[in-house]
Amino acid sequence: MRRPGAALLLCVATLAGGGAVEDRFAGAGHAYEAGDFAQAEIGYRALLEEGARAPEVYYNLGSALYRQGKLGAAILSYERALRLDPGDADTLHNLEHCRQQIADRDEPPRHWTTLAYQAWSRRVGSSGEAWILLSLYLPGMAALGVWVLHSGERVRRAARFAAVLLLTLALPAAALVGVRAAVESGNPEAVVLADKVEGRSGPGADNAVLFSVHEGLKVQVRNRAGDWVQVLLPNGLNGWVPDSALETI
Repeated sequence: MRRPGAALLLCVATLAGGGAVEDRFAGAGHAYEAGDFAQAEIGYRALLEEGARAPEVYYNLGSALYRQGKLGAAILSYERALRLDPGDADTLHNLEHCRQQIADRDEPPRHWTTLAYQAWSRRVGSSGEAWILLSLYLPGMAALGVWVLHSGERVRRAARFAAVLLLTLALPAAALVGVRAAVESGNPEAVVLADKVEGRSGPGADNAVLFSVHEGLKVQVRNRAGDWVQVLLPNGLNGWVPDSALETI
């Protein structure tokens, strides 16, 4: 179970009744420690509804759900915690532990570059990538200005070297920020919450069944049509499932 962290304290500072938020977080924790996982779930969900969307709240909710055997909902909560704190080792460990228990684990082989980017993405996060870019770009532009405007030849040479080096390093940092923005603005991901759901060739129960998936599988949402969504599975198959069978991360 996670204790209050900086993210939750920031939420407390921005929400009305911050002290009450802290008290309810502690109360949900006490329920969890007492073995009343259903009550802990209620407490953490209430905090999220009030706007306290901090990684420790999602993490603790995931743990309470897992203790109740709600594997899909636990995975969903851990995934949401990772969106806010991508490099957290405890969340990654618990999420992998949950994934080892689901029925569908058919993942395609991934190139080492994909694995490397995913590891980097989890460790650094979007805010970390932005800070790296700014720490290279802003000093680089300052050095460029010195190179152009300063009259001393030695200073201009040093500034030119610094500008070229920093701005060259800023290029891959900008590329990583661009890749993340493209990924996050693309098709959303979701987690299957139903015990079992059939993927069909079209949006409706009268269409042919193409596959079956089970609770806990993460899929990519491609399209929506009424109460149906088209999903892409990790193995490349795609089909339509009821919107009620899954929830977006």
